[in-house]
Amino acid sequence: MPSEASKSTGVHVPSAATSTRIGDTCSEAAVAIEGVKAGRIVCFGVSLRDLATEGLVVLCESEELESIWPDIAARMRKAVPAKLDVDLVDARVVPIGTLRKSTSGKLARDGNRNWYLAGKFGPIAENILRDVGTVASRVA
Repeated sequence: MPSEASKSTGVHVPSAATSTRIGDTCSEAAVAIEGVKAGRIVCFGVSLRDLATEGLVVLCESEELESIWPDIAARMRKAVPAKLDVDLVDARVVPIGTLRKSTSGKLARDGNRNWYLAGKFGPIAENILRDVGTVASRVA
């Protein structure tokens, strides 16, 4: 069961030049958490309603029992902001093999973002815009 979305304080998620660093740092913080599958983490930005900014979402796969996922998500909500100094809009844990891959076998950031906004990983918070065409920047 996915965790509930946390409230964002409206911290802007930078785009383009710094997005790769943010994605790498986000993944480093998440993979250090017991239960998170290495190489199966994706981070991306989503538009926030009424804030004219973006927030960060982290999705990861885990082989742990679903009953452990809320604890893993809670630890991601602490670890990622501590490493990046940004608030997470949401942190979700999904079963192994759930996250979308590109034809080259890498995790498909935009594809997973679209699935997230469509509700494939569970309900999303009301403060997140669901129109996938509105966000100009993406987190690597």
